[in-house]
Amino acid sequence: MIEGMSGLLAVHHDDERPKYESSRRLVTWDNGSIAQVFSAEEPESLRGPQFDAAWCDELAKWKKGSDVWTNLQMALRLGEEPVACVSTTPRPVKLLRELMKNADTVVTRTKTFDNAANLSRSFIKDMVKQYGGTRWGRQELEGELIDDDPDALFRRDLIEQFRMRKALLERMSRRPCGFGSKSVQADYGSCRWNGGLIMRMTEEGIALIKIFEGFRDRAYRDPAGILTIGYGHTSAAGSPQVTTGMRMSEREAETVLRNDVGKFSREVTRLLRVELSDQQFSALVSFTYNVGPENLQRSSVLEAINKKDFASVPRRLALWTKAAGRVLPGLVKRRAAEAALFVGGESDSRHRPEPQTGKPATRSTSILAAVVIAVLSALQAVFGDLGPILAVMIMLGISASLAWIVIERIRKIRKDGV
Repeated sequence: MIEGMSGLLAVHHDDERPKYESSRRLVTWDNGSIAQVFSAEEPESLRGPQFDAAWCDELAKWKKGSDVWTNLQMALRLGEEPVACVSTTPRPVKLLRELMKNADTVVTRTKTFDNAANLSRSFIKDMVKQYGGTRWGRQELEGELIDDDPDALFRRDLIEQFRMRKALLERMSRRPCGFGSKSVQADYGSCRWNGGLIMRMTEEGIALIKIFEGFRDRAYRDPAGILTIGYGHTSAAGSPQVTTGMRMSEREAETVLRNDVGKFSREVTRLLRVELSDQQFSALVSFTYNVGPENLQRSSVLEAINKKDFASVPRRLALWTKAAGRVLPGLVKRRAAEAALFVGGESDSRHRPEPQTGKPATRSTSILAAVVIAVLSALQAVFGDLGPILAVMIMLGISASLAWIVIERIRKIRKDGV
């Protein structure tokens, strides 16, 4: 913390460098500021001194962490708002978990790779080769707090994934949801048609939502001006209602996300008339999580899926890239990711797209309307004065044909973007 290449002494300019007295455990600056040095092995040494700020390094390795932290809190009593900064590898110790849950704690994370410019390339390469994707690598290199024993029979993420919420269980015990003649039995993030395929929201789909929504611990307004928190949660999705200044921990946001995904999964199932693979279902739930069930219901995306026109779904997803009238690069990328996930779910023969042959020219209503306009215009040009009644009828016919072409073009744009 004090000496070494990145210690307090090294990061100061020569004319600002503080004086370190190791025997007295003091760091002194020319402006009169003083820092005292303590060891986490001696929690009682914090009794008596008082401070307005503290820097705690590698808290997760403190053997007497609870005692040290308690005494430090008693010593942080100077100034208007005493603060403590904790820098540590995120080991799953009780004290660190409690601090992260505290509403007054601001959590930031950094990875080893964020400091790559100051590290040896061979070191980075070896670390990735040996520990990339491992539990140790996620903790030490990625800065993740991994809360489970890797050898545990039941891990927390699996428990949360398959947890049945009390309210949902009560609704299921009262009545099944359904549409048409097919009953739908819904559970947490998945739906089943009786006698048919179970459609589940995959972890890949959850990850897609988390990547593009991003986590925010404070309520904010999205590009459309809607109050949002956590992983894109809004009041429209249900409880909790989002209010200005609201705070939410990452763990709370994870729970809210999975509850919201369960709600949107049931909404998607209610609107579907066909069975989908898990990947296709997950892509559609992600789309609905972003645009809402009402927009899904009126979209050409749902229309194409219910007609089993799976080949056109990626193209129709790509039409939904605007917020507040502006095309957002993030939405363009999200639609592309959802399209890739949807297409990746077509391995099942029931979901393979049929060849698209297009509409024959003889069946095109737009071409027919153009022919009508041409014929009526030719009659008016050849025969000249046809009398007021026929002239009005010809103009009405031309106007109606033009209107039809415009309507067909608008419908084509809405469906296919062309």
